[in-house]
Amino acid sequence: MYVEDAVARWSHPARHEVAAKHNPETGQLQYYLARIADIDEPIPAAIGDVIQNLRTSLDHIAYQLVLKDTNGIGVLYTKSGKKRKDPFVHVQFPIFDGPSDYESDKHGQIEGMLQPSIDAIDATEPYKTGNDTIWLIGKLNNIDKHRRLVMMGGCTSIDLGGIFARTISKGLFPRLAVPSFSAFVTDGEIRKAGDVLYTDGSPDAKFDANLRFPPLVAFNEIGVIERKPVIKTLHEMVDLVDGVIIPGFERCFV
Repeated sequence: MYVEDAVARWSHPARHEVAAKHNPETGQLQYYLARIADIDEPIPAAIGDVIQNLRTSLDHIAYQLVLKDTNGIGVLYTKSGKKRKDPFVHVQFPIFDGPSDYESDKHGQIEGMLQPSIDAIDATEPYKTGNDTIWLIGKLNNIDKHRRLVMMGGCTSIDLGGIFARTISKGLFPRLAVPSFSAFVTDGEIRKAGDVLYTDGSPDAKFDANLRFPPLVAFNEIGVIERKPVIKTLHEMVDLVDGVIIPGFERCFV
């Protein structure tokens, strides 16, 4: 995936800086994110393209359902009796901010579908508090049509493998060469520049430049999705659409 490659290039350790200082109250050594690089310009655009493609996949489902249920004719007239130039122009996969909005406004977007198709759409619960991932696809796609998606850079994980190896070799077996290995863990919270990443409670702790705190790109759309890793979120979206939604509609076309 191009997005993953672009984020990997941005995540190169040389582009960011982790530093350490002693907490004046506890005396413990705290690692913090001193500098985080600006997000590379192609990344938000590429992420927007992925979300657009997912949204388009959903719209194609709705289009094919109307095409099937109207025997290829579409909906020729509006409710006011005006002839449509395009009998499919109204069709899209309905995504709304809540269940009440969905129930009251979905019909204009799925007009022409028969009840089994409508039931299949309903089953996906394409609204906030129903299927939040579908809602997020629709929301971010709408935002991306008008402006660049807001991203932030930060860290959410620490290499505990390195900490473990260092602790073992320094404490229990100081003369034993413990092989280095990586064991990244995360609590899901994005740390931005200035935030503490890790506190070393050892009384004689010194800064260890070998400790790794992999940087990542996160969505930061206030009120929509805040400080959430983009790669993990995009994989969840793709897995839902490609692995669940699309296969789930196959029975509608048998």
